[in-house]
Amino acid sequence: MSQLILLIVGAAWMAVLLPPLFRSRIDSRPVSSVSDFRRQLYTLQRTQSPLRGQEPLRAMSRPLAPTPAHLRPIMRARPEATNSPNSPEMAYMSTAAIVRRRRTNVLFALIGANGVSLFLAFTTGSAAMIWFFAVAVVSLVGYCYLLVQIRSAATVRQYQNSRRRRAA
Repeated sequence: MSQLILLIVGAAWMAVLLPPLFRSRIDSRPVSSVSDFRRQLYTLQRTQSPLRGQEPLRAMSRPLAPTPAHLRPIMRARPEATNSPNSPEMAYMSTAAIVRRRRTNVLFALIGANGVSLFLAFTTGSAAMIWFFAVAVVSLVGYCYLLVQIRSAATVRQYQNSRRRRAA
C-alpha cells in the first residue's frame, strides 16, 4: 500500500513539474538574458508594422543610434529569413546553432518518451507499453549513435582541413 501512495505522489509531482519544463523546451524559451532581450527586441520591431504611414516622418528624423555599415545587410536579411514560430531567437542564430538546438530538442523528446514509456510500462504492466518502451530505447540509442557518427565525421573533416592548411 505504501508503494502505491509513493507512486501516486511521484506521478503528481511529475504532473506538476514536467509540463512547464517541456513547454519551455518546445516553445524554445530563452535560456539566457541575451536571448530574452533579442526576443523582446524582435517583438518590438514586429509591432512597428502598423506605423507604416509615419515612415516618411521617421526617415526625416535623426536615428537614435546609427547602425554600423557592416551590420545593415545582416539586420535586414536575418529576421525575414526565418518563418518559424521561434524566429525571434533564431533570427540571430547561425545555421549551426539552429541545427544544434533542433538536435537537442529531438534528444530531449526521445529521453522524455523513454521516461514516460518506462513509467507506463511499470505502472500498467501492459505488453504494449513494454514494447513501446523497447522501441523508445532503440530509437534513443540509434539517435545517439547517429549523433556520435556526425560528430566524428566533423572531427575528421576538421582534422583534414587543418592538415591541408599546414601543408600550404
